[in-house]
Amino acid sequence: MNDQDQETKDFEALRQKIVRLKQQMDILINDVMAPRSEANTAAPGFLSPSVKLDVSGDPKNLIVTADIPGMEKDQIGISLENNKILRISGNRQFTEEEKSADYIKTERMRGEFERVLKLPVPCESEGIAATYENGVLRIVIPKAPQEAEKTVKIPVK
Repeated sequence: MNDQDQETKDFEALRQKIVRLKQQMDILINDVMAPRSEANTAAPGFLSPSVKLDVSGDPKNLIVTADIPGMEKDQIGISLENNKILRISGNRQFTEEEKSADYIKTERMRGEFERVLKLPVPCESEGIAATYENGVLRIVIPKAPQEAEKTVKIPVK
């Protein structure tokens, strides 16, 4: 192997390490920046404090789609506060107990979670609709009518 090939190989190895480091930093930053509450102090094996979601919209509605696998509809709570703060929370518990099982590894999640999201525009508290199917929560929130922007001239005295 010549020097050029070795440098290329070393550079690729360094590039891969940097990519992994960036991914780990992104996870750390997302965790630090996530809204905090008592429900967000989950231990390993518990639900992630940060529910992954998308926010989209059309002229009349905001649409929030969240991945919340393994829940029942009655385990999910949704509220809109001050027409601007959306709160999604829940509690997933396993009731069955396996007394003879010696776990080597547990990755299935359980526990409480809460996600608080400041909406980009004021919304109406009436007419909100939520559906939950196949682990995906979809919330349609009517936008509040926006007041027309107006310019006011102020006389100088």
